[in-house]
Amino acid sequence: LDSTAYSKTHGRHPTWNRVPAVKQHLAKFDWLLYLDSDIAIANASIRLEDFVLRFRPESYIVWTEAKEGVNAGAFFIRNVPWSWWWLEKWWAFSKDIKAFEWNDQLAVWDAIVHHYATNGTRLPGPDPRWGYPPCTSTPLWNGDWQKSMKCFASEMQFMGYPHRRRDAFHHEFWLQGRWPRGFTFFWAEPKTEWLWPREELFMPGDFVLHTHEEKHVLQVTKYKDMRETK
Repeated sequence: LDSTAYSKTHGRHPTWNRVPAVKQHLAKFDWLLYLDSDIAIANASIRLEDFVLRFRPESYIVWTEAKEGVNAGAFFIRNVPWSWWWLEKWWAFSKDIKAFEWNDQLAVWDAIVHHYATNGTRLPGPDPRWGYPPCTSTPLWNGDWQKSMKCFASEMQFMGYPHRRRDAFHHEFWLQGRWPRGFTFFWAEPKTEWLWPREELFMPGDFVLHTHEEKHVLQVTKYKDMRETK
């Protein structure tokens, strides 16, 4: 558990802490699983090896697949030189250093699109239909999550990497149809169901629960028992 107040030193919003936190610890391990502080282990019978041993040999970073846009709150990353390069690329894709939350989420969508565009079949230079890159995500303080998510999804599809077929260039997108289902699922409620399909939200037996509500954590994890015996 890393609770270092990196935001005091890197000058960005605290949501960016995931990048320096991973860099702080990655060298100690072959694989590292990053989880946001609002992600709780809901099924402790699932081991990290249950994921890692199923990764493709060429995968260096693994996200839970989502129809529109992957969530940056949880990912596996392998300790290889490419991963350190990727963390620097992600960091460099910040649109604004301090202005708003979840800028890191915008940056990862745009960094993935750029990475695929420059390594795949897209021709360099302007495209009269789309521009280059065709679109980029918009500041989330505008409240336009869906626009930014659909930008990522449409870009990936245009380049030949649609939903469920995005694995390439050392990125792997873990499909919910596999076991275990994945490693970031929000609680199913009106404020999440308008954004994610039901199958991309938490289900009993899932490895983790991603939520801002302690009441949901108490409902599906051992945290309640731990707190009562403290």
